[in-house]
Amino acid sequence: VVYKATDWLRNAYVVPLSALEQGVPELLVAKGNRTLQEYCWTLGSVFTREMLRVLENLYGGKEIVYLDADNFIMGDVSEVYKKYAKFPVSLMPHHFAEKDKERLLPNGFYNVNFVMVSRKGVPFLNEWAELCLAWCYNRNEKGRFGDQKYLDELSAKYGTVDISEPQIGLAPWNNMNYDHSVIDEKLCIDGKPVLMYHTHESVVDKDGKMLKRTEWKLHPSVEEH
Repeated sequence: VVYKATDWLRNAYVVPLSALEQGVPELLVAKGNRTLQEYCWTLGSVFTREMLRVLENLYGGKEIVYLDADNFIMGDVSEVYKKYAKFPVSLMPHHFAEKDKERLLPNGFYNVNFVMVSRKGVPFLNEWAELCLAWCYNRNEKGRFGDQKYLDELSAKYGTVDISEPQIGLAPWNNMNYDHSVIDEKLCIDGKPVLMYHTHESVVDKDGKMLKRTEWKLHPSVEEH
C-alpha cells in the first residue's frame, strides 16, 4: 500500500516490502515468529542498512537517516543533518523526565526515532541489523528490548555521538522537561522552534482528524499544536 501511494513522489526512491524480503531472506523467518509490531521494529535497522547501500551505489550517498513514521516534521532540520553527517553514527537520547527514568531506562537510553549513519558507521549498522534479525520482541529480556535497547551497548562499542538538540527529539516522555512558548506562531522549547515531534501513541485518520491521543501528560502548548 505504501509503495502504491508514494510511487509518484518526485525525488523519492520507494522500495516495496517484497523486494526487501527477497533481498534479505532472513526477514521471512523473522516475519513468521513475531507480531506485526515486532516485525516492523525488525525492519527498521535492516531497511536502513540496505538503503544506505542503494544510495551509495546509485547516487554516491554517504549517509542516511532512519526516521520513525510517527515523527511530525515541524521545521527545517537541514542544519541538524549537516552537523551530524560528519560522524559515523549519531543517536537521539530519550531525555526521559526524572520521575520516569527508573521505569523506562530498561527500554533503552536511546530512542530509535532518529538514527543517523554515515559510511564509516556501516559496522554499527551491520551489527544492529543482525541483532534485530536474531531477536526483536516487545519485552524486556536479558538486557534487550525490541530494536531499541541494543543501541545502548552498540553506542559504547562504536563510540556514537549523542544528538544534543531537544528541538528534534520532543516527545511525550520528555515534553515537560522544557520551557514552552509560542514565538511567531511557532511552538518553541527553551526559546528555539520545535523541528520534530514524536507523535507516540497518537492516531489520525486520512483527513487528519485525531482518533487517539497519547495517554502521556502533555504540556498545554504541545496539546494545542
